[in-house]
Amino acid sequence: MATPERHATPLAARWAAMAVGLAGLASGEFVWTVFRPDASAPVPSIGDALALSFYLFAYVTVVLLVRDRVVMFQAVMLGRSAVAAR
Repeated sequence: MATPERHATPLAARWAAMAVGLAGLASGEFVWTVFRPDASAPVPSIGDALALSFYLFAYVTVVLLVRDRVVMFQAVMLGRSAVAAR
């Protein structure tokens, strides 16, 4: 029986995604603080988009970290974890 191939992502690439997300969050907060939205400001603003980009990059980081540690993923595991989370 052959062992499943592991996806080896360099450590720097995994955490670079988190660094980009944190930079986006900080930039979004900076834009919101410096250019306070008033009644005429568009919603959503560029600051909102930058701040929300953090969640995308945080998700990518988690996926890369889990992918390197999980040898084989089965759909049954997803169902079991959903039941356990209840």
